[in-house]
Amino acid sequence: IFPNGNVMPAGRFIALISGTGIERKLDRVITQKTLDLMRRGVINGRVSLNLSFGSIRDSFHSFLEIVKEYGVSPK
Repeated sequence: IFPNGNVMPAGRFIALISGTGIERKLDRVITQKTLDLMRRGVINGRVSLNLSFGSIRDSFHSFLEIVKEYGVSPK
């Protein structure tokens, strides 16, 4: 989010972080924050997360462990 309140388009954001090495860490932080909000009832219902291919390929089991840790159903 820019200081003027505008939101950076997803495609531009992805282009900026691609190849920086932070994609997986960012995926993990976003996932944890989202699950925490769900656990606390701030977010109710289903959510969708767009994760990097690297996170999905390398960390699927880690992702499931995080989901279990926060007590949120993956369904």
